[in-house]
Amino acid sequence: MKQVLVIQEKDLNDNEQSVIGVADSVEKAEEVINEYYGEHKELSRHKADEDPDLEYIKTLEVKGAWHEPYNVQIRLDWFEINRV
Repeated sequence: MKQVLVIQEKDLNDNEQSVIGVADSVEKAEEVINEYYGEHKELSRHKADEDPDLEYIKTLEVKGAWHEPYNVQIRLDWFEINRV
């Protein structure tokens, strides 16, 4: 069965969450993240062993529209397509 990584963002300032992309590998997910945010700084990364679908959660410092830095949390979850 085909699995994809769902790339989710949580803005740590206002707790707004959104899906920013989908990828078929961790490498492709990193490319999507780099393209979406441009220059950014990785602050932390971890994996929760109790969740087998979670690849990792990481916190980034990114630049906003006015070049003000803010922090987001990125979550990569494996999802099996065409399943109920």
